Amino acid sequence: MALAGFAVSRDGQVVVSLPGGSRQDVMVDASHGPDVLRAWSVVATRRTIDAALDEADTPLHYAWERNRLSELVGFGIDRYGRLVGEVWIPLKGLEPDEAAVYLQELARVCDWHEFRLTGKDVY
Repeated sequence: MALAGFAVSRDGQVVVSLPGGSRQDVMVDASHGPDVLRAWSVVATRRTIDAALDEADTPLHYAWERNRLSELVGFGIDRYGRLVGEVWIPLKGLEPDEAAVYLQELARVCDWHEFRLTGKDVY
């Protein structure tokens, strides 16, 4: 399967290449209804987040701070305690280049926060 020029694996994974040689693994899920696609990417594990943030900060606070400044990519903590970025892509009338913008922006922002928290390109 392909989405906006990106190859989607059987398990819903898309590898998005970024400028500078970095890449980000993005998962896509169409199980939330016929008119929307959820795409998300892991930024950091709970252990990484705890090590990177000072004692006064929490993963949820970090996500909240980021979310209040964002209009496209939202951040949250998944059931495994990982920091994830996500976008919800409306499918009705969606053009391939618009879908690519969603995926590339999600990958770019998640990769930036990943590097900020870990100092390396992990996912």
